[in-house]
Amino acid sequence: MKMLTIKLKPKEIFGIILTVTGIVVIALTFVSNHIGKESESVSAIISASTDEQRRTYLESFGWSVDKEFETKELTIPESWNQVYTDYNEVQLNQGFDLRDYKGKTVTLYTYTITNYENLANAIILQAVRDYRTTLKCLKKNPCNRDADRRKNEIERFFRSQLFTVLTSVDCELLIRSLHEEVNT
Repeated sequence: MKMLTIKLKPKEIFGIILTVTGIVVIALTFVSNHIGKESESVSAIISASTDEQRRTYLESFGWSVDKEFETKELTIPESWNQVYTDYNEVQLNQGFDLRDYKGKTVTLYTYTITNYENLANAIILQAVRDYRTTLKCLKKNPCNRDADRRKNEIERFFRSQLFTVLTSVDCELLIRSLHEEVNT
């Protein structure tokens, strides 16, 4: 017969008990929150049947909207091509699921956002900060493949149609200026 003996200090025993208790609490919390509950789409929670409710929802994200809005009736197809599947994937990431609306006629409400300039400026400034940081990283380590990939992604953004919609800044001048700034 073989016996295994382990000597533990009281602090170690307390630590083990605390760790096991923490794991059990986390597991029980997870199970109680996820077992037996159907996941509910955000669209089932958000009330947007009136103009006022839709405006309140948009304003909760900091958007200001025009007084006028457009409505359009459209039918979501029963069977989806790749465009609909990809679009629904984006919606799923936001908590919305369009699958329940397959084959149904829905109303599309279009509001004009009036304070988009702040968002556009924030997007451009963040891209410039990210590009500057990436160039500094590449200056320290020119073989860093992740930084090189990020640099290429940001340059694609700078040269994209979206960039020209967001700003009138010359993308090539911006890229050159940031390179000069980092290299001096």
